[in-house]
Amino acid sequence: MTVARGFSLLVVLVFLVLLGMLGFTLTHATIMQEKISGNLHDKQLSFLAAEAALREARIYLATASELPQSTAEVVRSVAGKTLPNARAASYRIACINACRPSGSGHVYYRILATGFGMRATTVSELEMVVSVEDE
Repeated sequence: MTVARGFSLLVVLVFLVLLGMLGFTLTHATIMQEKISGNLHDKQLSFLAAEAALREARIYLATASELPQSTAEVVRSVAGKTLPNARAASYRIACINACRPSGSGHVYYRILATGFGMRATTVSELEMVVSVEDE
């Protein structure tokens, strides 16, 4: 009878160790999922900020009375709401081919929009080439 009691104690201890390892593994997996989700959310925020900057740059090119006529760049920060710990999104407009009109009478501009997430290391950059009719 004493041998059976000792054996059942061993079985219960092994079962508790396995249960503890399972709990630790599940906790670790949950923490990793939270980190992945947070990183994805931060990347999406930076991408949306870059898209807003790109949209604002296109509006600037469509409505500006005087566009860059040399290789000089226009650099601007996007006004409006920013996240509490994030830098403001910005865009950079540069002329392509020294601002000379193409055969169709269009001047091409390169827009580089930069958006930032909550962390300083999260940055998204979008690039677009836009043609503007030469006046």
